[in-house]
Amino acid sequence: MQRFAVIAALLLPCAFGQAQTSIKITMPDSTSCTYPTGQISSNTTPGQLQTTATGTGTGSGCGSGTGANPPVSFGPASPLAPASVSLPSNTNGETTSLTFRPFNATNCTGSITGAGATFTGGTNSITFCSLTGLSCAGTQNVSVSLPYNASTTASNSYTVTASCTGPGSLTPVSSAASITVLPYTPTASCPAIPISGGGNFTQVTGNVNLQYSGHPTASVNIADFASIYHSSAWPASLNWIALFSLRKDGYISAGFKPPANYFTASNAPANLYGEYYVSETLYSAPVSMTISTTCGDFSDPAAQGSTVVPGCYLNNGGSKTFIAWEIQGPGRTCVLTGNTQYYLNIINADITNVTPGGGTATQTCGSPSCIDPISNGPGNWGTYVPN
Repeated sequence: MQRFAVIAALLLPCAFGQAQTSIKITMPDSTSCTYPTGQISSNTTPGQLQTTATGTGTGSGCGSGTGANPPVSFGPASPLAPASVSLPSNTNGETTSLTFRPFNATNCTGSITGAGATFTGGTNSITFCSLTGLSCAGTQNVSVSLPYNASTTASNSYTVTASCTGPGSLTPVSSAASITVLPYTPTASCPAIPISGGGNFTQVTGNVNLQYSGHPTASVNIADFASIYHSSAWPASLNWIALFSLRKDGYISAGFKPPANYFTASNAPANLYGEYYVSETLYSAPVSMTISTTCGDFSDPAAQGSTVVPGCYLNNGGSKTFIAWEIQGPGRTCVLTGNTQYYLNIINADITNVTPGGGTATQTCGSPSCIDPISNGPGNWGTYVPN
């Protein structure tokens, strides 16, 4: 048998002294549970009544559990709603809102787990209401921001938790909701680039088995920079050399997005930099590389309409050549910005005559495919984590 206290303010029928009655309890989320009960009497706690349930409660607010009578929750909060959310991914990230309603609560806090996820304001923990701050009365809105999911194959998962404490510093009651950011779906494929003499270079996409120097072969998403260099985010793993076996009429455009505070954090090294370096081992044909804000742009950054970042341009490079990104400062080139979508573009071609939206490129690979050993490094970010 289950015993529970009933708030004295409930409007009850004249059931005192009766052998059988029922009590309907309405929850903060408007669901209810009705229990058949025995006699109602005063409790030893002022302002409370008590009774004994004589049967199973009925109604959507009765909750779930074991035993003859499922549990009833009086608070201190209703669950987060909705309990689960799925969002598409886009290059600007995603935002969503949840709600819950404190009930007889004195303090409510929230937390969020998952890389890069924050509440509005940029923190992964928050106080929604308290006795000394915002009132715990009424519905609470929970706004969260989720980072861009650059993967085209894997979802990113996050958990939001709201915890409320009632009067007398009781043990907090928590409710959790799950948020999923679905894989990124490009709105359009990267452009075909005309080959001088006929045909086109086209982007290589999908999952491929990629070889590495000094590391095992791995299946990666060839359009995702972090996947290529074994990480969940840019700048990824330092000094990994990917051995791209690139067909003579193909090119790679690998998307990445630096964290918002990567270049501006107070602990950022003064000489923060990184290189995409053409190594000597297995090198087989001249390589051109650019970093652009649209996929597959190999145009000269000085040309009107080019989306290639100034200084992030290598044309027809041999082994030991590279492009190097740097932190912003006087005389710096290839300067990237946090929270901006970029693409590392790699092609076996002379790109002198490629123009924004046109022009031609000249093949430099004389075989059906050529090996491009591209190192993610040298650089000095290996131990740097922005604060």
